[in-house]
Amino acid sequence: MEKKFIDILMRYRIVLSIFSLMLTVFITLGAQKLYFEADYKIYFEKDDPHLLAHEEIQDAYTKTDNIAVLIKPMQGDIFNKRMLTLVHDLTEIAWQTPFVVRVDSLSNFQHTSAQDDDLLVDSLVLEPAELDAKRINDIKTVALAEKELYNRMISVDGDVALINIILELPPVVDLNADIETQRQQRTERNSSHPGVVNFWRDVISQQEKEYGDVEMHLNGVTVITNSFNESAQDDTSTLIPLVYIVILISLAFFLRSIGAVFGSLLIIICASLASIGSAGWIGYALNTTNLSTPLIVLTIAVCDAVHLLSIYLRNLSLGLSTEEAMSESLRLNAQPIIL
Repeated sequence: MEKKFIDILMRYRIVLSIFSLMLTVFITLGAQKLYFEADYKIYFEKDDPHLLAHEEIQDAYTKTDNIAVLIKPMQGDIFNKRMLTLVHDLTEIAWQTPFVVRVDSLSNFQHTSAQDDDLLVDSLVLEPAELDAKRINDIKTVALAEKELYNRMISVDGDVALINIILELPPVVDLNADIETQRQQRTERNSSHPGVVNFWRDVISQQEKEYGDVEMHLNGVTVITNSFNESAQDDTSTLIPLVYIVILISLAFFLRSIGAVFGSLLIIICASLASIGSAGWIGYALNTTNLSTPLIVLTIAVCDAVHLLSIYLRNLSLGLSTEEAMSESLRLNAQPIIL
């Protein structure tokens, strides 16, 4: 049975090669249907009880999409006129963030104070230009006493302040909607994360020019999601081409045959393209996890090509004809390659 299979491969090798290339082209067309899904919910089953409970809380209260701005002076703490002014200014800018619905910070915390028989409710840092030593000391006293601020909007030591921005991002794609609606929803959702993060990167870049002695960092669900996207894009644009170059150089060094290197490279490219295209036809969404699949397929394809060609080239050096050398290599490698 094995010998008959190898004879068929050898006898119709040209026809099978052309058919394989045509099949690869057809499968690769499925890549047009691919889309990138960055939402953390892809890692859960739709009926996962934890996910359902999480979504129920979000429906009842608010979404967990947020971006947090951390402010840390290199020296001293937050409780001085310059740092409180920065927190106040960034809080005002935060309301310009795309998709913002709420901003919480030390600056706009609604503090209740008594004046005679009246109760006054106002922002904790109202007019930063009018701050004096007494007012700053009052702000510090309140901040370190309020449970909603202490160890939340302000660190225990008072040397780090946080501005938390709650976002109402475009909804997750409705899989029951028509294809065009799904595509539009997916585009809006996927572009929302970099839009928010890039907005704040620009803000921080501008503020750091004025406040050179202050560290500012971004955190939050939106930042993490965007980082996953950027990491995947960086891998696609740098890691995969680099792997191809290393493999090409290694094959040329070990096989020392232009034909063998070209054949191996063709197999690797076809296998990688077919894996990507098949995912599109099946309907899989790309994410930060399965984006490494082409590299895995590439590794297997390299192993198969090297095993087949190394024995083929060794047989040629022993005096066998090209057909005899390939038949012998197929006899030894057909079963493991198929597996």
